Amino acid sequence: WKEPRTTITLPFWKSLVPNLRFVICVRSPLEVAESLAKRNKIPIERGVHLWYRYLRAAIEDTGGCPRMITFYDDFFTDGAAEFGRMVNFCGLQRPCELSILEDGIRGELRHHRSELSKFLGATAMPVEYKLMYLGLRGLTVREPDSLAPETNSTDSAGTFLRVLDEF
Repeated sequence: WKEPRTTITLPFWKSLVPNLRFVICVRSPLEVAESLAKRNKIPIERGVHLWYRYLRAAIEDTGGCPRMITFYDDFFTDGAAEFGRMVNFCGLQRPCELSILEDGIRGELRHHRSELSKFLGATAMPVEYKLMYLGLRGLTVREPDSLAPETNSTDSAGTFLRVLDEF
């Protein structure tokens, strides 16, 4: 569900529900901040900080569990592939037509979109937040036709956070 604050309660849920699998959907911190600014009048600086805090909690608190990192943009550019990856990762029965799932992702529902140049030039965003987004994006690069789930057997996202802390 779309509630980033859930990430701070993950330790509780992990203690109650065995064998959890996590799908972490990452959206551009600038898009998140712009959305929060428009809807809730939250300053951009605070919005990007909230993005960082909740995403970091999601990665840290899902360490050691099967998890898949996906990106919000990818559902709009190749929804069938992303839904396929997610369905495979979760071990769900594949729907006869992935278009059923794609119907829930419509371009008109996307109110904020930031181009890479705008994202990189955003002065309200600390460089470590930009590095976190770009680094996670780099960790999840896959072949266009690959629907294999992320195994994270070496916990590359967790390792990346530790490297980012050293920055």
